[in-house]
Amino acid sequence: MDWGDSAPQRFQSVSMPIKKKTNRSYRLAVGKDGPTGDFAPLVEMHHVAHLKPGLAILRDRVVKAGRPADGDRLKGVKQVCWLSPNQYGARGSHHGTVQFSFDFAELLRGRRIYWVGTVAERKQKTCRLLVTLKGRRPAGLKRYHPRLTKGPIRRVDGRWYRRMDVALEIMVEGDLPIAECTRVGAVPHGVGRCGRSCREIDRAATETAALLLAGSMRGRYRLPGNSYVQAGRASPLVHDGWFGLITALGLLEDGEPGGRTRGAGRVDFIVRSALGRLAKGDAAGAVDKISAIDGERRVRRSLKRLLQRSSGFELGPPYGTVIGLAAPTSSTDPARRQSERGAAGEARQTAPGRAAITRADGATR
Repeated sequence: MDWGDSAPQRFQSVSMPIKKKTNRSYRLAVGKDGPTGDFAPLVEMHHVAHLKPGLAILRDRVVKAGRPADGDRLKGVKQVCWLSPNQYGARGSHHGTVQFSFDFAELLRGRRIYWVGTVAERKQKTCRLLVTLKGRRPAGLKRYHPRLTKGPIRRVDGRWYRRMDVALEIMVEGDLPIAECTRVGAVPHGVGRCGRSCREIDRAATETAALLLAGSMRGRYRLPGNSYVQAGRASPLVHDGWFGLITALGLLEDGEPGGRTRGAGRVDFIVRSALGRLAKGDAAGAVDKISAIDGERRVRRSLKRLLQRSSGFELGPPYGTVIGLAAPTSSTDPARRQSERGAAGEARQTAPGRAAITRADGATR
C-alpha cells in the first residue's frame, strides 16, 4: 500500500479552441411540465485534486485559484477555481483522488454566470461557463440567464437542472474557502492528463480515504461536517477510510498487539503517532508503533475516540447510533473477525483492483 504523498501537481489548464456560440445540440429543452430529454438535477459542483494539493487545501482552508485556460477570452479575469458536476464513475476523475463538493445553489448566491463557449476537438460535447461576483462584468462575455438562456443548465421553479450528455466546466473567479465546501470525499483517478506515470492512477479509494481520515484524527485539519455523515449514516469517506486504517495497521491479520501500554491517554498518543507514520508512507513503522499497545481492542477503541473528537459526532456501539461503521468495536470474537475478512475478500472479487468493505446496510463497495 503506497501511503506516500504524490508529487506536487497543479491543475493543468489546457487551452482548447473555443466556439463562442452554442447550437441546439447543447440546449436543455424545457416544456410546460419542466425539463425534457436527457437531464438530471444539478445539486453539486466538484473540485478534484491530487492527494498532496488536496491535503494542502484542507490545511490552508481554501481552494486557491489558478490562471484560466481561456486567457485570451477572459480579459480582466486573472484567477479562477475549476469546478464540474461531471461524474466519471469507474473510469475515475482526470484530475486526482480528493474531491471537494460545493452546493451549486449556495455557490451562486451573490454571483452571476457568463457564457464562455463550447470546447471544440472533444469527443464529448463540452462547454465552459464563468461565475463571478455580482457587479463584475467581464469584457466580451455574454450574461447567462438560467431561466431564459437556452443552454445546458436551466433553473426551473427554483430548481437547477443540467443536460446529461454535455460536460460542464465551471470557472469560479477567485479563491473558494473550505467554509463553502459541503463535504470531502475520495474518488478513483483514471488515466487523463497525467498519463500512466501518475502514482495515484488506480489507487484504491480506501487508501485515499484512510489518509484523509488520519490527518483529521491527528488534528492536522477539520473536514466539513457532511464528510462524516450522510443521511444519518456513515459517509463513504468514513466507511472506506475506516477499512483502510484497520487494514494498514494490520488489525485484520492473525495475531494482535501484545505490548503493555493500557492507559487511554498513552494509547491515543501511540495511535496518533502511528497515523503519522502512515501519512509518511511508513506502514511497517505504524504497525511497529501499535505493537506497544496491550491488545487490538484498545487500538480500535482509540481509533474510535480519535474519530469522535475529530468529527464532533458521538458514535455508539457498534458505531451505529449516529453513523454505522461496518468494523466491529472489537475483533476478539473469531467469528466476527472471519466475517470481516470474508466481506473484504468478497468485495475485492466483485470490484477487482479496489479494496472494499461491507456497509452497515449490508451492501458491498
